[in-house]
Parts: sequence; C-alpha cells; structure tokens
Amino acid sequence: MPEQNAVLAITSGSDDLQGILNVVWEHLLPALEESSLPPDPEGVKLMEEKLQGLSISTVEGDESSPMASEVSGNI
Repeated sequence: MPEQNAVLAITSGSDDLQGILNVVWEHLLPALEESSLPPDPEGVKLMEEKLQGLSISTVEGDESSPMASEVSGNI
C-alpha cells in the first residue's frame, strides 16, 4: 500500500483470500492515518519489556523420520 507507506503480509491457510482482503479494505485501510502518532515513551518501554521476554522454543523430536529412507527421492 504505497500511498500509506505500509506493507501487509498475510500468512494464512485460508481458502477465502478475497474475504480477508475485504476486511483489510473495510477496516484496516481506513484506520491508517496520514500523520504519525504522538510519542509514547511509556508504550515504548512496555513494548521493549515484552520483547525481551519473548522466545521461541525449539521443536522437540527426532531430526528425521523412520520412514525417510522409504520415501526419499519418491515424488
């Protein structure tokens, strides 16, 4: 959305992309303002605290499936 200086990334398995885009055009696009928000030092501090506590757990399990040799190379 170049006029809004924004990019929207949709990562979804939905079969109704048009429905998702309709919601974006109806709700998100009109909510984008032409001017910047006022400074919010308290909000920035809260966001930084939240970001420091975020982590992604490693996936547990085997690195490979016992069936890998049976299906490897089969298309």
